[in-house]
Amino acid sequence: MSSDYIVRKAQTGETGNKGEFGTHDRPADTITLAPTTSRGAAAGDAFLEPGDEDYLYAGELGWDDLHPVGLRRQEGGGGYFIAPSVPVPLMDWAPTDLTEEQKVAWVDAHQEVINTFLRDRYGATLTGLNTLDDGVERIGRAGAEVTVFADEDHDGSISHQDISDAIGRSTAIQMLNEFDDGTFGTDNASRLVREYIDSRAIAPSADDMTPAEIDREVRARAGKREIRPETARAIAKRLAYEVWDGIIDVPVGTTHLDDLAYGGHADKEQLTADLRAIYEKDTRPKSRARLDMMFTWVLHGSAVSEDA
Repeated sequence: MSSDYIVRKAQTGETGNKGEFGTHDRPADTITLAPTTSRGAAAGDAFLEPGDEDYLYAGELGWDDLHPVGLRRQEGGGGYFIAPSVPVPLMDWAPTDLTEEQKVAWVDAHQEVINTFLRDRYGATLTGLNTLDDGVERIGRAGAEVTVFADEDHDGSISHQDISDAIGRSTAIQMLNEFDDGTFGTDNASRLVREYIDSRAIAPSADDMTPAEIDREVRARAGKREIRPETARAIAKRLAYEVWDGIIDVPVGTTHLDDLAYGGHADKEQLTADLRAIYEKDTRPKSRARLDMMFTWVLHGSAVSEDA
Protein backbone atom coordinates (compact mmCIF):
# COMPACT_ATOMS: atom_id res chain seq x y z
CA MET A 1 0.00 0.00 0.00
CA SER A 2 1.25 3.49 -0.79
CA SER A 3 2.52 5.54 2.15
CA ASP A 4 0.09 8.24 0.92
CA TYR A 5 -2.64 6.29 2.71
CA ILE A 6 -0.88 6.36 6.10
CA VAL A 7 -2.42 8.99 8.39
CA ARG A 8 -0.64 9.81 11.62
CA LYS A 9 -1.83 11.71 14.68
CA ALA A 10 0.27 14.71 13.75
CA GLN A 11 -2.01 15.06 10.70
CA THR A 12 -5.32 14.25 12.39
CA GLY A 13 -4.87 16.56 15.36
CA GLU A 14 -5.34 13.73 17.89
CA THR A 15 -3.56 13.68 21.23
CA GLY A 16 -0.76 11.28 22.07
CA ASN A 17 2.40 10.35 20.18
CA LYS A 18 2.27 12.37 16.96
CA GLY A 19 3.97 9.55 15.08
CA GLU A 20 1.30 6.96 15.90
CA PHE A 21 -1.24 5.99 13.27
CA GLY A 22 -4.34 8.16 13.39
CA THR A 23 -7.94 6.95 13.46
CA HIS A 24 -9.37 8.82 10.51
CA ASP A 25 -11.25 6.80 7.87
CA ARG A 26 -9.25 4.78 5.39
CA PRO A 27 -9.72 5.28 1.64
CA ALA A 28 -13.01 3.84 0.38
CA ASP A 29 -11.51 2.06 -2.63
CA THR A 30 -9.75 -0.58 -0.55
CA ILE A 31 -11.05 -4.05 0.29
CA THR A 32 -13.55 -4.66 3.08
CA LEU A 33 -15.68 -7.60 4.16
CA ALA A 34 -19.04 -7.49 2.38
CA PRO A 35 -22.24 -7.61 4.48
CA THR A 36 -23.41 -10.70 2.53
CA THR A 37 -20.35 -12.75 3.44
CA SER A 38 -21.17 -16.41 4.17
CA ARG A 39 -18.70 -18.45 6.20
CA GLY A 40 -18.49 -22.20 6.24
CA ALA A 41 -19.74 -23.57 9.55
CA ALA A 42 -18.91 -26.93 11.05
CA ALA A 43 -21.43 -29.59 10.06
CA GLY A 44 -24.23 -30.04 12.54
CA ASP A 45 -27.48 -28.60 13.70
CA ALA A 46 -29.17 -27.29 16.83
CA PHE A 47 -32.58 -28.04 18.30
CA LEU A 48 -34.52 -26.17 20.98
CA GLU A 49 -37.99 -26.72 22.35
CA PRO A 50 -40.39 -23.82 21.66
CA GLY A 51 -39.57 -20.90 23.95
CA ASP A 52 -36.17 -22.27 25.00
CA GLU A 53 -32.85 -20.49 24.51
CA ASP A 54 -29.17 -21.42 24.59
CA TYR A 55 -25.72 -20.34 23.42
CA LEU A 56 -23.39 -21.82 20.81
CA TYR A 57 -19.65 -21.30 20.50
CA ALA A 58 -19.06 -18.93 17.60
CA GLY A 59 -16.01 -20.84 16.35
CA GLU A 60 -18.01 -23.91 15.32
CA LEU A 61 -20.26 -21.57 13.33
CA GLY A 62 -17.30 -20.16 11.39
CA TRP A 63 -17.03 -16.94 13.44
CA ASP A 64 -13.97 -17.10 15.69
CA ASP A 65 -14.07 -13.34 16.27
CA LEU A 66 -17.48 -13.30 18.01
CA HIS A 67 -18.63 -13.98 21.54
CA PRO A 68 -20.89 -17.05 22.05
CA VAL A 69 -23.96 -16.73 19.84
CA GLY A 70 -27.41 -16.63 21.42
CA LEU A 71 -30.08 -18.96 20.04
CA ARG A 72 -33.79 -18.71 20.91
CA ARG A 73 -36.80 -20.53 19.44
CA GLN A 74 -40.15 -18.84 19.16
CA GLU A 75 -42.94 -19.68 21.57
CA GLY A 76 -45.33 -22.26 20.14
CA GLY A 77 -42.77 -23.53 17.64
CA GLY A 78 -41.62 -21.68 14.57
CA GLY A 79 -38.35 -20.06 13.67
CA TYR A 80 -35.20 -19.26 15.58
CA PHE A 81 -33.75 -15.92 16.64
CA ILE A 82 -29.97 -15.65 16.34
CA ALA A 83 -28.13 -13.14 18.56
CA PRO A 84 -24.45 -12.67 17.68
CA SER A 85 -22.38 -10.48 20.01
CA VAL A 86 -19.33 -8.57 18.77
CA PRO A 87 -16.53 -7.68 21.24
CA VAL A 88 -16.51 -3.92 21.86
CA PRO A 89 -13.08 -2.28 22.40
CA LEU A 90 -14.35 0.20 24.98
CA MET A 91 -10.95 0.86 26.53
CA ASP A 92 -9.67 1.87 23.08
CA TRP A 93 -12.61 4.26 22.70
CA ALA A 94 -11.74 6.13 25.89
CA PRO A 95 -9.46 9.20 25.65
CA THR A 96 -5.86 8.09 25.21
CA ASP A 97 -4.44 10.40 27.89
CA LEU A 98 -6.26 8.60 30.74
CA THR A 99 -4.89 5.90 33.02
CA GLU A 100 -6.49 2.46 32.95
CA GLU A 101 -8.47 3.25 36.08
CA GLN A 102 -9.66 6.54 34.59
CA LYS A 103 -10.64 4.78 31.36
CA VAL A 104 -12.80 2.35 33.33
CA ALA A 105 -14.48 5.28 35.05
CA TRP A 106 -14.96 6.97 31.66
CA VAL A 107 -16.63 3.86 30.24
CA ASP A 108 -18.95 3.60 33.23
CA ALA A 109 -19.89 7.29 32.96
CA HIS A 110 -20.59 6.99 29.22
CA GLN A 111 -22.20 3.54 29.21
CA GLU A 112 -25.72 4.76 28.38
CA VAL A 113 -24.45 7.12 25.68
CA ILE A 114 -22.46 4.33 24.03
CA ASN A 115 -25.46 2.01 24.28
CA THR A 116 -27.60 4.59 22.47
CA PHE A 117 -24.93 4.99 19.79
CA LEU A 118 -24.83 1.21 19.24
CA ARG A 119 -28.62 1.03 19.08
CA ASP A 120 -28.97 3.91 16.63
CA ARG A 121 -26.16 2.86 14.30
CA TYR A 122 -26.30 -0.94 14.43
CA GLY A 123 -29.57 -1.88 16.17
CA ALA A 124 -27.37 -3.45 18.87
CA THR A 125 -27.35 -3.50 22.67
CA LEU A 126 -24.32 -3.15 24.93
CA THR A 127 -23.92 -6.24 27.12
CA GLY A 128 -21.49 -7.72 29.64
CA LEU A 129 -20.82 -4.68 31.85
CA ASN A 130 -23.21 -5.42 34.70
CA THR A 131 -21.00 -7.86 36.58
CA LEU A 132 -19.09 -7.72 39.87
CA ASP A 133 -15.66 -8.18 38.28
CA ASP A 134 -12.96 -5.59 38.65
CA GLY A 135 -12.50 -2.79 36.17
CA VAL A 136 -10.46 -3.69 33.10
CA GLU A 137 -11.47 -7.36 33.11
CA ARG A 138 -15.14 -6.41 33.29
CA ILE A 139 -14.87 -3.80 30.53
CA GLY A 140 -13.02 -6.34 28.36
CA ARG A 141 -16.05 -8.62 28.30
CA ALA A 142 -18.33 -5.99 26.77
CA GLY A 143 -20.22 -6.98 23.65
CA ALA A 144 -22.62 -5.41 21.17
CA GLU A 145 -25.48 -7.87 20.64
CA VAL A 146 -27.86 -7.77 17.71
CA THR A 147 -30.77 -10.12 16.97
CA VAL A 148 -31.75 -11.50 13.55
CA PHE A 149 -34.47 -14.00 12.60
CA ALA A 150 -33.57 -17.28 10.87
CA ASP A 151 -36.05 -19.86 9.52
CA GLU A 152 -36.02 -23.30 11.07
CA ASP A 153 -35.66 -26.58 9.20
CA HIS A 154 -38.79 -28.67 8.62
CA ASP A 155 -38.04 -30.99 11.53
CA GLY A 156 -37.76 -28.15 14.03
CA SER A 157 -33.98 -27.99 14.10
CA ILE A 158 -31.69 -25.42 12.51
CA SER A 159 -28.37 -26.14 10.85
CA HIS A 160 -25.13 -24.51 11.90
CA GLN A 161 -24.79 -23.21 8.36
CA ASP A 162 -28.20 -21.48 8.54
CA ILE A 163 -27.16 -19.90 11.84
CA SER A 164 -23.87 -18.77 10.30
CA ASP A 165 -25.69 -17.30 7.30
CA ALA A 166 -28.07 -15.43 9.61
CA ILE A 167 -25.06 -13.90 11.37
CA GLY A 168 -23.74 -12.86 7.97
CA ARG A 169 -27.01 -11.00 7.28
CA SER A 170 -26.83 -9.09 10.57
CA THR A 171 -25.04 -5.87 11.42
CA ALA A 172 -22.42 -7.97 13.23
CA ILE A 173 -20.36 -7.76 10.02
CA GLN A 174 -20.51 -3.97 9.97
CA MET A 175 -19.55 -3.85 13.65
CA LEU A 176 -16.61 -6.22 13.20
CA ASN A 177 -15.27 -3.95 10.47
CA GLU A 178 -15.91 -0.61 12.15
CA PHE A 179 -14.70 -1.69 15.60
CA ASP A 180 -11.34 -2.71 14.09
CA ASP A 181 -9.17 0.33 13.38
CA GLY A 182 -7.14 -1.78 10.95
CA THR A 183 -10.04 -2.59 8.58
CA PHE A 184 -9.65 -0.49 5.45
CA GLY A 185 -12.54 1.08 3.56
CA THR A 186 -14.96 1.43 6.50
CA ASP A 187 -15.99 4.09 8.95
CA ASN A 188 -14.05 4.00 12.20
CA ALA A 189 -16.25 3.41 15.26
CA SER A 190 -13.82 5.00 17.72
CA ARG A 191 -14.01 8.28 15.81
CA LEU A 192 -17.79 8.02 15.41
CA VAL A 193 -18.25 7.41 19.14
CA ARG A 194 -16.12 10.43 20.05
CA GLU A 195 -18.09 12.62 17.65
CA TYR A 196 -21.37 11.29 19.03
CA ILE A 197 -20.31 11.91 22.64
CA ASP A 198 -19.17 15.44 21.75
CA SER A 199 -22.68 16.15 20.45
CA ARG A 200 -24.37 15.07 23.70
CA ALA A 201 -25.00 16.79 27.02
CA ILE A 202 -24.25 14.02 29.52
CA ALA A 203 -25.34 13.70 33.14
CA PRO A 204 -25.22 10.00 34.02
CA SER A 205 -26.53 10.41 37.57
CA ALA A 206 -28.65 12.84 39.56
CA ASP A 207 -28.43 13.97 43.14
CA ASP A 208 -31.64 13.73 45.14
CA MET A 209 -32.03 17.51 45.37
CA THR A 210 -34.96 19.59 46.54
CA PRO A 211 -35.81 22.79 44.63
CA ALA A 212 -34.25 24.79 47.49
CA GLU A 213 -31.00 22.81 47.24
CA ILE A 214 -30.91 23.32 43.48
CA ASP A 215 -31.38 27.06 43.92
CA ARG A 216 -28.61 27.27 46.54
CA GLU A 217 -26.11 25.74 44.12
CA VAL A 218 -27.33 27.92 41.27
CA ARG A 219 -26.82 31.07 43.39
CA ALA A 220 -23.40 29.92 44.57
CA ARG A 221 -22.12 29.19 41.07
CA ALA A 222 -23.86 31.84 38.96
CA GLY A 223 -21.23 33.83 37.07
CA LYS A 224 -18.41 31.80 38.63
CA ARG A 225 -18.50 28.20 37.35
CA GLU A 226 -20.85 25.73 35.72
CA ILE A 227 -23.22 23.56 37.73
CA ARG A 228 -22.30 19.94 38.33
CA PRO A 229 -23.75 17.33 35.92
CA GLU A 230 -25.68 15.81 38.84
CA THR A 231 -27.36 19.16 39.43
CA ALA A 232 -28.03 19.64 35.72
CA ARG A 233 -29.89 16.36 35.65
CA ALA A 234 -31.79 17.25 38.83
CA ILE A 235 -32.88 20.50 37.16
CA ALA A 236 -33.84 18.58 34.01
CA LYS A 237 -36.00 16.22 36.06
CA ARG A 238 -37.68 19.16 37.78
CA LEU A 239 -38.34 20.93 34.48
CA ALA A 240 -39.64 17.77 32.83
CA TYR A 241 -42.07 17.25 35.73
CA GLU A 242 -43.31 20.83 35.59
CA VAL A 243 -43.88 20.62 31.82
CA TRP A 244 -45.71 17.31 32.20
CA ASP A 245 -47.85 18.63 35.09
CA GLY A 246 -48.75 21.80 33.20
CA ILE A 247 -46.97 24.13 35.63
CA ILE A 248 -45.02 25.34 32.60
CA ASP A 249 -47.28 25.59 29.55
CA VAL A 250 -44.98 24.82 26.62
CA PRO A 251 -46.73 24.51 23.22
CA VAL A 252 -44.11 22.14 21.80
CA GLY A 253 -42.81 18.76 22.91
CA THR A 254 -39.67 18.68 25.05
CA THR A 255 -38.55 15.12 24.32
CA HIS A 256 -34.86 15.99 24.44
CA LEU A 257 -35.24 17.43 27.92
CA ASP A 258 -36.86 14.10 28.81
CA ASP A 259 -33.86 12.31 27.30
CA LEU A 260 -31.54 14.11 29.72
CA ALA A 261 -33.89 13.83 32.69
CA TYR A 262 -34.63 10.13 32.38
CA GLY A 263 -31.86 8.76 30.15
CA GLY A 264 -28.87 10.79 31.28
CA HIS A 265 -27.94 12.34 27.94
CA ALA A 266 -29.40 14.38 25.09
CA ASP A 267 -28.40 16.06 21.85
CA LYS A 268 -26.96 19.46 22.79
CA GLU A 269 -28.60 21.50 20.03
CA GLN A 270 -32.02 19.92 20.43
CA LEU A 271 -31.85 20.11 24.23
CA THR A 272 -31.00 23.80 23.97
CA ALA A 273 -34.06 24.32 21.76
CA ASP A 274 -36.26 22.64 24.41
CA LEU A 275 -34.77 24.85 27.12
CA ARG A 276 -35.37 27.97 25.01
CA ALA A 277 -39.03 26.99 24.54
CA ILE A 278 -39.39 26.69 28.31
CA TYR A 279 -37.50 29.96 28.90
CA GLU A 280 -39.98 31.84 26.72
CA LYS A 281 -42.91 30.62 28.82
CA ASP A 282 -41.48 30.41 32.33
CA THR A 283 -40.86 33.89 33.71
CA ARG A 284 -40.35 32.92 37.36
CA PRO A 285 -37.01 34.41 38.54
CA LYS A 286 -35.75 31.19 40.12
CA SER A 287 -36.65 29.18 37.02
CA ARG A 288 -34.91 31.71 34.78
CA ALA A 289 -31.77 31.42 36.94
CA ARG A 290 -31.84 27.61 36.68
CA LEU A 291 -32.32 27.80 32.92
CA ASP A 292 -29.46 30.30 32.52
CA MET A 293 -27.16 27.86 34.30
CA MET A 294 -28.45 24.98 32.17
CA PHE A 295 -27.59 26.88 28.98
CA THR A 296 -23.98 27.41 30.10
CA TRP A 297 -23.69 23.80 31.30
CA VAL A 298 -24.87 22.45 27.92
CA LEU A 299 -22.39 24.72 26.16
CA HIS A 300 -19.35 24.19 28.40
CA GLY A 301 -20.04 21.10 30.51
CA SER A 302 -18.50 20.78 33.98
CA ALA A 303 -14.98 20.64 35.28
CA VAL A 304 -13.32 17.23 35.09
CA SER A 305 -12.79 17.22 38.85
CA GLU A 306 -15.69 18.70 40.81
CA ASP A 307 -16.10 19.93 44.33
CA ALA A 308 -19.51 19.44 45.92
